[in-house]
Amino acid sequence: MVTDINRYVRNCNNCRRSIISQDKTLGLLKPLLIPERPWQYIFIDFYKLPTDRNGYDMVMILVNRFSKRLFLIPYYKDINAKEVAQLYIYYVYRIYGPPDTIISDYRPQFISAFWNKFT
Repeated sequence: MVTDINRYVRNCNNCRRSIISQDKTLGLLKPLLIPERPWQYIFIDFYKLPTDRNGYDMVMILVNRFSKRLFLIPYYKDINAKEVAQLYIYYVYRIYGPPDTIISDYRPQFISAFWNKFT
């Protein structure tokens, strides 16, 4: 009976026109730019770990796309974007300067709050 209902809905012209697609149309993929100098473009990601003896339970992973150098910065789970930016400034920014772009899989609001710390 379920297959009959599904077939009827697929073949019914009014049913097909009333169903609205919830998917956004996909855009074209754009390749990442090739870095010309170290720390020009970086990846940033966050990873949850078991709590260690110092109480750290998260790690911020920073990857330099030019040399693939990796920074692992431990921190506590209840940290906000401002404090993450301060960690970045202390461990990376003061040595290598500002990046041109930061690529992350987190929400744009987080990256915006993170990036506003530098301006």
